[in-house]
Amino acid sequence: MAARLRERGAAPLVAAALLNYSRPTLGEALDRLVQRGATAVTVLPYFLVAGHFTRVVLPQALAVLQMAHPGLTLMQAAPLGVHPALVALVRQRAVAGGAKRESAVLLAAHGSRDPQDNAPILAVAALLRAAGAFGAVSVGYLGLNEPSLPAAIAAAVTAGARHLVVVPYLLQLGKHTAEDVTAAVATARQGYPSVQIQLAAQLGYDPLLVEVLATHRSRISE
Repeated sequence: MAARLRERGAAPLVAAALLNYSRPTLGEALDRLVQRGATAVTVLPYFLVAGHFTRVVLPQALAVLQMAHPGLTLMQAAPLGVHPALVALVRQRAVAGGAKRESAVLLAAHGSRDPQDNAPILAVAALLRAAGAFGAVSVGYLGLNEPSLPAAIAAAVTAGARHLVVVPYLLQLGKHTAEDVTAAVATARQGYPSVQIQLAAQLGYDPLLVEVLATHRSRISE
């Protein structure tokens, strides 16, 4: 994503940093940007919605880094939120996963503990419904909110779905995608043998996400 943003010329300097597990760390990436002449840096949280990491972890880390670089203008942008490119990407993933005009599509989202932070997920689902691309579009959550993914699957079946495509509304292929969503779909297939339930790919890497990042970099977080 950082390389594509550099190619696009979204900013004079573009780097990627990881909050945990991997490197470069946020501090390492920021040091390199400063060494290359950066005097102002906008940090783009690569998260679909706001939550603990964007409201607590990242601001705390940036506050420490700001003290280490007192002459640097350091800002945090908003998460990806709602964007037409996200709607288009979900639609692409659903179709690639087997969804047709009459199919029901279910977004399997991690979400945030604060229900208000999940508004962008619901908005993406609403835009898909408004587009009329599928028979029905709904959202299920992976433990933090209601309805849970199993409950959302059950609701879709009760509403008459006979072909359901579950799209992991997640950026990466991590534990939630590889294990939690996969297990929920496998259990649902056993519980509803008369319903065709397919699992699409997560959002993953796609040029559409570059479009979201490029246009959201000016949205400063509150």
